[in-house]
Amino acid sequence: MEAMSEATGDLGLRRHGLAPALPRWGWALVTGWLVLLFVITNGLLSWVAPADLNIYVLQPVLWSSLGVLVFWLWRQEDREVAFPKNRWLAAVAALAGLFQVALFVLAGLLAGFGRSPYARQTHLVALNLWFVGTRLAGLELARWYLVRSLGRRSTFLGVAVAWFLLTVVTLSMASFGQLSQGETAFRFSGRLLLPTAAENLLATYLAFIGGPLPALAYRGTLAAFEWLSPILPNLQWTFTAFLGTVAPVLGLLIVRDLLSWRAASQEAVGPKRSSSGAGWVLLVVFVVFLFWFNAGLFGVRPALISGISMEPTIKAGDIAITRPVSPGDVRVGDIVRYRQGHTAILHRVMEMYRQGDKTIFITKGDNNNTADAPWDSSQLEGKLVLLIPKVGWVPILLRQLIASVLGRLR
Repeated sequence: MEAMSEATGDLGLRRHGLAPALPRWGWALVTGWLVLLFVITNGLLSWVAPADLNIYVLQPVLWSSLGVLVFWLWRQEDREVAFPKNRWLAAVAALAGLFQVALFVLAGLLAGFGRSPYARQTHLVALNLWFVGTRLAGLELARWYLVRSLGRRSTFLGVAVAWFLLTVVTLSMASFGQLSQGETAFRFSGRLLLPTAAENLLATYLAFIGGPLPALAYRGTLAAFEWLSPILPNLQWTFTAFLGTVAPVLGLLIVRDLLSWRAASQEAVGPKRSSSGAGWVLLVVFVVFLFWFNAGLFGVRPALISGISMEPTIKAGDIAITRPVSPGDVRVGDIVRYRQGHTAILHRVMEMYRQGDKTIFITKGDNNNTADAPWDSSQLEGKLVLLIPKVGWVPILLRQLIASVLGRLR
C-alpha cells in the first residue's frame, strides 16, 4: 500500500507536468526569484514599508524564502544525496576570509581607522546580524544551486552565471548608475565593483568545490568584520581597490595550496584535479591586471572613446592608450588627454604657450568647429601612444543597456 501510494503521488505529479519540469528548470526558478528579490529589495519595499519593517522583517523573510526554494528544489532532484557539509573546507574558507580581514587591518594601521557606521547597541547589533545572516544564507544557497545545476551541462556556464548574478545582486541597484558618469564610473569600479566581483569569484569557487558552507564561511567572515567591528580601515579608494582585488587572489591561492596539501597527504587527488584550479587563479589575476592597467599602474592607461569629436582620426568604440608626459614633451599636433572637472577629454593640441610657471594648452577635436577653452598643464594626464580600433563597442553597448534598464526602473 505504501509503494502504491507513493507511485500514485508521482503519477499525479507527472500528469500535471511538475515532477520532471521542476528539477530540470530549477535553475530558472532560482534565477528568476533572485532577480525579482534584487528589484524588490532595491526599491519597491522602501515605497510600501517603513525602514525598520523593510530591513528587519520583510527582507529577511524574502531572502529566507530564496534558501527555502533552493533546499526544496534540491530535495526534488537528489533525495538520496546528503546535503554537502564540507566542514574542513569551510574552516579553510574562513581562514581565507580572516587573511583578507588581516590585510585590511594592516592597511588601516598605515592609513588610519574611522568609526563604524553601524549601530553598537546590543539589540540593534542582533537585528543587523539577523538581516545580514538571512541574506547571506539565501545568496550562498542560490550560488551553490546555480553552480551545481547549470554545472551539469557545463562547468564554465554554472560558474559564470553564478558569479555574474551574485556579483550584481550583492551590489545595490543605485550604484550601477555610476557606470555612466565618467570618472565616477572608474572610482566605482575600483572601490566597489571589482572587489565585489573578485570576492564573489572566490566564493563561487568555494561553492563549486565544497558546497554552500565554505562560501558562507568566507563571506560570513568578511561580513562579521564589517558589521561587528567598532572601527573600520579608512582607506583611499585606490588602496581599497588594490586590496579588494588582490586579497581574494591570495585567498584563492591559500585555498588551493591547502587543498593540494590535504590531497597529497590523503593521496585522494591526482595531478589533473590539482591543475584544474590554475584557471581560477589566472582569471582572477587577469581581472586584477585589467584594473591596474586601467589605473595607469604600468605606465600607460586606456581610454574608451564613446564620442565623435575626434572623427575620423578616432572613432566611437576605439580604445586610446595614453602615457603620462610632462608638458615639455608635448608638441602642437599631438593628441593629449586632459581632465575637465570629472571628465577626461582626448583632443589635439592646436596651440600652447607659457603663462607664469604653467603651460597653457589650446586643444580642439578634429570633428569640432570650435576650440576647447584654454586649460593648463596641471590638467594634463597623458599623450596618445596607441589606438586600438573598435574593440570598445562591447562595454559601450553594455553601459547603454545598464543606463536603459536603470532608466526604466526609475
